[in-house]
Amino acid sequence: MKALLVLALTATTLSAQAATPAASPATGGTQAIECFAVYKMAGDAPQNASHKADIAKFQNLMQWSMEKTGVTQQKFNGTVDTFMAKLRNMGPVDGQKYMDGKIASCNTYAKAQYDAFNKEKAAAPTK
Repeated sequence: MKALLVLALTATTLSAQAATPAASPATGGTQAIECFAVYKMAGDAPQNASHKADIAKFQNLMQWSMEKTGVTQQKFNGTVDTFMAKLRNMGPVDGQKYMDGKIASCNTYAKAQYDAFNKEKAAAPTK
């Protein structure tokens, strides 16, 4: 699989390029789950070792998104199982094309989620 270095974006890039709305309970949970899986695979890839800390931030952001959309453990498990089965059933070329699209989609989604996170954080009262 092609190196997943495109996943190692910085927080500045995330906030500067937000393009999609924040997650809604109806749709955001599934996308956050799939993106969490993509970032988990990226973090486990040896070629991304130098970006492990950045990728972990993306995983944490997806976890925040899942919490905001009320994802249950059952939904998480089912969605990950479906996502991984789909990927396993593809050949190497189709699987790479699928992952390339998923990576682009997850990066766009992460940008929007980062903006939503910062907006929520800014609105929270300080102690």
